[in-house]
Amino acid sequence: MLPLRVLGLLMLTILLRDAESTCTTDSNPLTLDPPEIVGAYGETVTVNCSTDELYHEGMYWRDGIKINDEETSVLLHLTLSDWNVKQECRIMINDSLECGKDLKITIYKTPDIVSVSAKHHGLMVEGTDFQLNCDIINVAPVQKLKVKWYRGNETVHTETFNGTSATPVNVTSSFVVTPERDYNGTLFRCEAELHLGPNGPELIPTKSSSPYTAVVNYKPLNQACPKRYTGVEDHFSMSVLDCDADGNPSPTLQWYYQGNLIDASELLNRTHSGMYTAKFVNSIGTSETSVNITIEYAPLFTCNDHYEVQEDDKPQTVCEPKGMPKPTITWFKDGKEIETPQRWTKHDSGQYLLRAINEHGTANHSLHLDVLYAPEFKNNTHFNVSVVEGNDFTLTCEADGSPPPVFNWTHDGVNILEYANYLNLTRVMSNATYSCIATNKLGSITKQIHVHVIKNTTRAIQETMTTPEESAQTDCPLTLTPSEVAVRFGDQVSINCSTSATDALGMGWEAAVGGKGFKNVTAVTWTVEQIEEWTIKPDCYITLNNWQCTVTPNITLYKTPDIVSVSAKHHGLMVEGTEFQLNCDIINVAPVQKLKVKWYRGNETVHTETFNGTSATPVNVTSSFVVTPERDYNGALFRCEAELHLGPNGPELIPTKSSSPYTAVVNYKPLIQACPKRFTGVEDHFRMSMLDCDADGNPSPTLQWYYQGNLINASELLNRTHSGKYTAKFVNSIGTSETSIDITIEYAPLFTCNDHYEVQEDNKPQTVCEPKGMPKPTITWFKDGKGIETPQRWTKHDSGQYLLRAINEHGTANHSLHLDVLYAPVFKQKNNTMTITPGENVTFDCHAVGNPPPVIRWNYTSAENVMETTWGRQRNITVKGATSTNAAVYICVATNKVGSVTRSVKLIMQGENASAQINPKIWWFIIPLTIVLLITTIIIIYHKCQNKHGRYNFVPIPGSDIPLTTKS
Repeated sequence: MLPLRVLGLLMLTILLRDAESTCTTDSNPLTLDPPEIVGAYGETVTVNCSTDELYHEGMYWRDGIKINDEETSVLLHLTLSDWNVKQECRIMINDSLECGKDLKITIYKTPDIVSVSAKHHGLMVEGTDFQLNCDIINVAPVQKLKVKWYRGNETVHTETFNGTSATPVNVTSSFVVTPERDYNGTLFRCEAELHLGPNGPELIPTKSSSPYTAVVNYKPLNQACPKRYTGVEDHFSMSVLDCDADGNPSPTLQWYYQGNLIDASELLNRTHSGMYTAKFVNSIGTSETSVNITIEYAPLFTCNDHYEVQEDDKPQTVCEPKGMPKPTITWFKDGKEIETPQRWTKHDSGQYLLRAINEHGTANHSLHLDVLYAPEFKNNTHFNVSVVEGNDFTLTCEADGSPPPVFNWTHDGVNILEYANYLNLTRVMSNATYSCIATNKLGSITKQIHVHVIKNTTRAIQETMTTPEESAQTDCPLTLTPSEVAVRFGDQVSINCSTSATDALGMGWEAAVGGKGFKNVTAVTWTVEQIEEWTIKPDCYITLNNWQCTVTPNITLYKTPDIVSVSAKHHGLMVEGTEFQLNCDIINVAPVQKLKVKWYRGNETVHTETFNGTSATPVNVTSSFVVTPERDYNGALFRCEAELHLGPNGPELIPTKSSSPYTAVVNYKPLIQACPKRFTGVEDHFRMSMLDCDADGNPSPTLQWYYQGNLINASELLNRTHSGKYTAKFVNSIGTSETSIDITIEYAPLFTCNDHYEVQEDNKPQTVCEPKGMPKPTITWFKDGKGIETPQRWTKHDSGQYLLRAINEHGTANHSLHLDVLYAPVFKQKNNTMTITPGENVTFDCHAVGNPPPVIRWNYTSAENVMETTWGRQRNITVKGATSTNAAVYICVATNKVGSVTRSVKLIMQGENASAQINPKIWWFIIPLTIVLLITTIIIIYHKCQNKHGRYNFVPIPGSDIPLTTKS
């Protein structure tokens, strides 16, 4: 137990010693200035560590130099280049006490990159969450980092980060936005801020990203479609309507009518009024709105040309025009505007022109109105008449009515005549009363006429009086001045009636207007200030002693038409070569039998028409002209003129009224005008739409291009493979015209050759590389950098490297190639004959040149002492110890793919074979000569041997197989 007690005492002593040397915060004598360092990476800072302890054994910075005890401060110069740097200032109070104070160091670094991007590559869609990421690269310290998100200049999100790393890191801040359409085009950005506390920089270190432009996709939203709209017939289409929607992508607009998709470019007419649906569509969605369309149109009459109304009816029961907005109606009668009647009267019968007007146009309509009324007797009908006893007399009963009344005559209640407004009485002898009854469907009236007989007292006179039959044959003694007159409706007319008869009892004018009563005068004048009765027939009558007669002037009442207009009979097209009827409507003209209508094309009279008829009142007539249009008539002006030819009694100037011109719009099939038969274009610069190819047609034709029977896109550029025959087809609604054009597509030169060619000697150059090009390019050859003439034929010396340059008007092409001129083998030696002696060694060679290099072989009879050797491209034959069997012809054959050649070497052996070949006659010459030569040779050899003693080296002949050994 004793050792344990000693160990415990020792530990207690140590703990007490440590307690005495402990440096508390309050007792720490060190002061750091500044107490904390916040600096940018790489920055150099200075910190002073001081103490108020006067007596100490030294102070220092960790890893620094300890200073002596006389100093009370120590400076630290520190470069912030170590992210994990730590520093402590220490002081030794005494041997047992040392205090230290840690310097708090924060090293910061603003990020290298701050950027905003979308997390995914999808679309940013309105109402759908979309994540943006702010990537912050290489920032420290992360725990001091604050990221702010901005939409425009508005802060929309803030994020801080946890962490303990002192070194730079990469972090990402995410922001989830729920896009609204107003965000489209908005700039989002993020800012990385380092909040380093009070000891940090005065300005917070900040780095901002580049802006991220939000592209928000959203379904269409109607912006400018009206609820209702009014358009004009044949001038308005739905495509004209200002109806817009905001959407991204930009929406397309589709129009629906009665549930069906329509062509918005088609012009609308009056039948198309109604509710239309505008449907805006993009890839995000669809929006719809409805527009109430009203199609307004010019007035149009669809009334009859004749109406019957009853007196006292209201006008609205007659013709009402159509039109939108409702047109105003003006009534014209006899060319003059009248107030619209409140009630019809019998005087309102006649020809009317109705003019309907609204803001879109004017329409005219002519109609004849019959106001029906009950019969009424005319005022000039006499109630009492006097007749000379025994004379004939005619009673007249004139009554107006509509429809015209039917007349009946009665006497003493008995019908004596029907359906005539006169009653002829013969040999009137006594007074009587006759009743005239006028009847139509609206009523009946009766009038009594009293006939008083004048007694004749002289019988002889009565006998001498002419009989009624004779008096009827006597001319009426009345003279009219003028007897014929043509007067314009509404003008004044005056006719004088006179007589030279001496037995006249009296005379007068009987007329609906301007009548003159019975007077005992010799002249009476009928005058009307404004003649407005179309059927007026005034009678000048005279009563003589024994008879009565009348004369009627020939009055032609005329009226120029209210309207003369040209129109097409049908609403169809005027097509070249197809008959087309034009109508000249002449409204309210009289008398029709005096009317002549002339048709003009430009200023040329092309048709004339007259009319038959007996009507004295104004009528509406139509003159028709059938034209067979030609294309040259397109734009021609057609018009008609209405002339009243009233004869010598008419006006000096023929009354005339002309229509407005009718412009002919002739539709005709296309006629080709300017297409060439052939055309040359340049590859990748020409398209068929550039070709000046026109046709005249109405409607304007569209041009379609066909190639090899297929419709093509005329805007596509053509290349060399597209040369050929093209068909231009001009099409309009009338027909089609075609023409063919030969298109040649030219192009710059192009080489498609190999880099190496073999040709044979004497071939022509065109067998080598030929460039493509249109027009055909010119070729220049270069060898060794110099232009050369194009060879006419290849020679063996033409092998080598060449540059070919091809040029045409569209460009230049170069091509480099190596040319091998192949040629047959050629021997360097000629045929040869060699003479050898028996036992002699002999070598002969064979060498030939060619391209490709030839293969050389020998043809001969083989023998053991004959050997073949090769030296380079040379083939040698060596004969060792020649014998008579070696005397022969040796043939050398040189062959390449171009050809083959041969040469021969003939060996002749001296000896009996050789002597046998010599003529015996010369033997006597050869033998002595040989002996002399042999002796001379021996002497020469002997002298040379005496002069040459020593060592010799023998070098074998290259390629020789002869051994250098002593021959026994």
